[in-house]
Amino acid sequence: MRRIQKMAYALGGFVLGVLFTSAVWLWAESRPDYISAASAEKSEREINAMTSEEKTTASEDNGGQGEDPVPLPAADSWAAAAVYIGGDTVSFQGRRYRAKWWTQGEQPDSSDVWEDLGILEGEPTQPEGVDNRPVDASVPQDTELTDFINIMAYDGGDGERHSQYQFAVNCGTYWKETRGLPAHKIVLGVPFYARPSWEGYGTILESIPDACDKDHVAYNGMEVYYNGVSTITEKTLYAKENLGGIMIWELTQDSMDNDKSLLQAIGKAADLSEINPR
Repeated sequence: MRRIQKMAYALGGFVLGVLFTSAVWLWAESRPDYISAASAEKSEREINAMTSEEKTTASEDNGGQGEDPVPLPAADSWAAAAVYIGGDTVSFQGRRYRAKWWTQGEQPDSSDVWEDLGILEGEPTQPEGVDNRPVDASVPQDTELTDFINIMAYDGGDGERHSQYQFAVNCGTYWKETRGLPAHKIVLGVPFYARPSWEGYGTILESIPDACDKDHVAYNGMEVYYNGVSTITEKTLYAKENLGGIMIWELTQDSMDNDKSLLQAIGKAADLSEINPR
């Protein structure tokens, strides 16, 4: 009888131990701040365990501003099946991320559990105004089969960021210098429409005849931004001197008045004879 009682006690203790451990784990998982604090404490212990020589090196790397912060460790590529805790760093699509708390299977670029630390060092990025994604260096940058590419140097954002002159220059420079494409294969795109209204340039001129001399006007109760004759002329000259050509989006949005036509402005700046596509 006593033997049975001992076995029952042992089994009961085992079950209680499992239940207690599970309860503690579930509680900790529901308290990301607790895990982050524990991770931070662990990092502090690791820093304190550094030799004086290692601390001196870390301080020198930080410009002599003290022992903190210690340089970030190399970031391994994020893996969906891996478990990460607060403080862990990973790389994902050319960017570095740091976990705020325990996580598994949550993609760094779409979850609040990850802190975006920015583009990895040495990763080329696109011009300001374009979705800031790193370049895939494994993709061939130029081949004999590539005749030219059209750069859509517009839609950089609503308002004045839509298609400024400098944005066009940034895009041209990016494809020449960062991507290494020959200049004669780069065709600069210019818009014949406004944002945020998406109204065509010619339609705007029907209501505001002098809009051709500006890059933004008040139209239908909002401030709209586009490229007037002067900016289109400047962009054409830039493309003529630095790139391989110019293209537009799109022809039907131009003005029918040749004196205000953006297409005619392109022809004049490029020293072409009068263009008559109609």
